[in-house]
Amino acid sequence: TENEKHLYSVRAEEDSEIEIIPIHLIHSVLQKTPNWFPKFIQTLQWRKQNLICKEQKKLAILSLPAFLFVLNHLIQTSDENSFSLEKILSLLESLLSTSQEIIERLCYALHSIGFFLFDGKKIQVLKPALQEKAIYKTQPEKIFSSTSQILLKTFVTAALKEGTIVENGLTEISGYAFNQAAPVYSKGSRKIFQELENHKILQLKPASSENFNDDKLYGNLKYIQDLLELNRIYPLLDQELAKHL
Repeated sequence: TENEKHLYSVRAEEDSEIEIIPIHLIHSVLQKTPNWFPKFIQTLQWRKQNLICKEQKKLAILSLPAFLFVLNHLIQTSDENSFSLEKILSLLESLLSTSQEIIERLCYALHSIGFFLFDGKKIQVLKPALQEKAIYKTQPEKIFSSTSQILLKTFVTAALKEGTIVENGLTEISGYAFNQAAPVYSKGSRKIFQELENHKILQLKPASSENFNDDKLYGNLKYIQDLLELNRIYPLLDQELAKHL
């Protein structure tokens, strides 16, 4: 309709003439048609708009790998963390035929889930090192259970407050410090750490006293923080991205 904002534009492939039809003429014609006809036209229009919206989402999702490839290239070849949309579009020209509007929608969708900041003209990368690890798979892609993620968050909280750096870049905390950060686990079994130990994310050194408070926990703090961020981002990409397009 005349007052709606359309999400698409029309480009002629050959010389054409455009004729403007005033809305009141359309109304006068519709008044001469059967009562069901305007509803039929509205239904067709709604279906067309719905198909266009779905097609734009599909194009945006299909453009995601090439978009991330270009973004990673800029991160790798520049000391900056801010890149203009114009520059990204120029690099994408040789990879995609997708319109600027589709790429803008993709940027706003990624902005909405916290992947980077986008103001309509430029992208500001928040965690370039993290994105590099995700692309080159030096960071595990596994999405851990909610329990394991809580354990990792608790480890980070305790490590930032009372952790001690030991060899190989690991941070050591005591079972007591862990329990102070998460009292709910104060009487828990050591088995709750099994998934994280199997993936070598955390190392648990039980005390001879069999008291968890005397145990030692070890983990690479920066690595775990990145892992938690990836566990936050991946589900959003999988479940929320299309919703924001």
